[in-house]
Amino acid sequence: MKNKKVWVSIIVIAVLIIIIVLVILKKTNHISFNNYDTYKVDTVEDEKPITGKGAVFPDEIKTYRSNKNIGEYIRSQIKDGQEVKKGTPLIYYNTNSSNRPDLVNDINNVKEDLNHDYQNLAKHNSVTNQRQLSDDQQRLFKAQQQLNQHDDQSSKDIYATFDGKVKLSHSNSSKNGAEILKLVSSEPVIKMTVSQYVVDKLKDGDEVNFKLDSNNKNIKGKIQSIDDLPTNLEDEKRSKNIEKITENKDQPKYIVTISKLNHKVRAGYTGQVNIPLNMIEIPENSIVDKTYVFIVNKDGNVQKRKVKLVKNGNKIIAKHGLKSGDRVMEKPKRSLQDGEQVNISNS
Repeated sequence: MKNKKVWVSIIVIAVLIIIIVLVILKKTNHISFNNYDTYKVDTVEDEKPITGKGAVFPDEIKTYRSNKNIGEYIRSQIKDGQEVKKGTPLIYYNTNSSNRPDLVNDINNVKEDLNHDYQNLAKHNSVTNQRQLSDDQQRLFKAQQQLNQHDDQSSKDIYATFDGKVKLSHSNSSKNGAEILKLVSSEPVIKMTVSQYVVDKLKDGDEVNFKLDSNNKNIKGKIQSIDDLPTNLEDEKRSKNIEKITENKDQPKYIVTISKLNHKVRAGYTGQVNIPLNMIEIPENSIVDKTYVFIVNKDGNVQKRKVKLVKNGNKIIAKHGLKSGDRVMEKPKRSLQDGEQVNISNS
């Protein structure tokens, strides 16, 4: 009888131990009492936005100077402070003193020589006559090129090349090369500098938020351009002193220009720039058909998510479709359906 009680105690203790072990294994997701598949998940995080100080500038500023090649400067056609459209004539020139007639005469003279060359070839098709024809054809090409350059420069020195406001100069504009006026673009842009550590995360067209220091007004825009050269590179080349860059004494900065602002803002205003990156890194083995991933909610239910993917170096970035905190499944089965229950592995 005594031995029977001992064996019963041993069996009860063994059963209790087994139950405790099973409970522990269940809680640590090492075993499951259901038929759900078990997956590893990654909780993704959105990369922090790029921030910095920015300032408002005119998109373009062009200085118009008197040009004797066009003719004798007479006066400006526009009042100080007047707003003009692209193509508006800004300056009066007396083109009778222009060198354009001489350029046209040069073309006409070469054309006469070419007619003579063709007549000579018709009479005698010699190597000498062929060479002369080729030389005169080159002369005509160069003469026409000079006239085209003259007309192109004349157009740029007389007409407004963009929409803007005119600022007249009060200097003596009759002297060749003297400043006549400035044309200031009516479209403002924001400029900021970024370091080498973030410049490759940006691209043209990225959306930007800008909060003015003066009144906390929020302005939206888009990146127009990112300079290829850092602001200090030319100075370093000129001085042949590269140590400042290579030894991290003077980190290179790249100018980012932001345009398409949704509100007009005065040049010179400053503010805080905030550029959301919308860059969530995901594991490559979570992608299905190059378009989808599966996320798991807190209850273990699956949801299929369409994502826009880009490559950034050796990283896979989801630009759209995910948010910070989403749990992305690794190696999901293609047969998974929305709402399906799965187990999550902690390992």
